Amino acid sequence: MEDINPNNVLVSNVDSPKPTVKLADLKAVITSEGFDDFQLQGVEIHAPEIWKGVSPTPPCQVWSVGVTLMHFFSNKIIFGNWDQDSHAQEFPLDMNKSAWAIGKIMKLVGPLEQDEDPK
Repeated sequence: MEDINPNNVLVSNVDSPKPTVKLADLKAVITSEGFDDFQLQGVEIHAPEIWKGVSPTPPCQVWSVGVTLMHFFSNKIIFGNWDQDSHAQEFPLDMNKSAWAIGKIMKLVGPLEQDEDPK
């Protein structure tokens, strides 16, 4: 399980027919057997399961790769609080970054119900 996020994706030879993409700074690499409740990813790329308290799984990484690609191609943060001021009527401005990201994901996938045994 890696810490895949937009800051860890390096692209070179972008003007060539075959650009090179590499993942870097994977200091948060953990095995599938172990996870020590530390923040693995930035709140902007957390999978819905992570917000529900479930340990990271390969599908969570697929989510983070997808969100990272969306950040790259749209040139903006999809689930961050970059647009918080423009939606002042929708959410209170004093909401923190995590709550703002959760709210956006809930608008996309529906309520994030807590699992009975998330681990």
